[in-house]
Amino acid sequence: MAIVGPLSSLALAAGFFLLSGPLMALSVPLGASVRYLAIINTALAVFNMMPGFPMDGGRVFRSIIWKITGDLKKATRIASLTGQGFAFFLIFIGILQFLRANFGGLWLIFIGWFLHSAAARSYEQVRITSALEGLKARDLMTSDFATVSSRLPLQSLVDDYILKRKERVFLVVDGEELEGIVCLEDVKRAARETWAESDVRSVMTPKDKLESVRPDTDGSKVLEKLAGLNVHQIPVVEHGRVAGIVCRNDLLKTIQLRSELGM
Repeated sequence: MAIVGPLSSLALAAGFFLLSGPLMALSVPLGASVRYLAIINTALAVFNMMPGFPMDGGRVFRSIIWKITGDLKKATRIASLTGQGFAFFLIFIGILQFLRANFGGLWLIFIGWFLHSAAARSYEQVRITSALEGLKARDLMTSDFATVSSRLPLQSLVDDYILKRKERVFLVVDGEELEGIVCLEDVKRAARETWAESDVRSVMTPKDKLESVRPDTDGSKVLEKLAGLNVHQIPVVEHGRVAGIVCRNDLLKTIQLRSELGM
């Protein structure tokens, strides 16, 4: 799939080049413009096939290493390092051009910086996906979590739960049914003089506005939800009952430990 893009650019370049001849006879500016498009597409194909992951050439290079080693993570690491090396080469050339008063070198510096960031980010994504491979939400969740009643006064929530347990987030349940979630930020939004009269229900995020996952949700999907929603925890719910809660910090620790173990 990675080679389709450069091949398409080459096909367009060939088509524009063939058209440029007849069009040049009809109109020199039109023919020159079409020939220029052929040159641009050729340059684009050549640039994309450079071994700078995650460009198309880098992806083709990774697929070859993957075929040889049978290890996607290792292949991505090698392709990423090669891509970063290519990025540093572009930055070096750009600096030389800039020092020679060729301000076009700034573009090479910018492209090199972008490629370096993209290569490092692409490897990090594969590393995280590999570390979470085979893990489900049930493997990442904490079953020993504190719950509170929606009728609990906010003052009691602060005194008996937040301060004593030194935790910031609590699931709100009625029996085994999930009603919502309440966190320190929710309490802080309520005026302190109302804590004695107000209850958890008045500040919690209700169940209908709460995102959750099932126990069999893939670990990578759980991380995507945490990142996409910009939350620090997400409940694991099955048949309306709370089975556990996945915290972002615990998930990141799991990724770190499995990566250090080469998993």
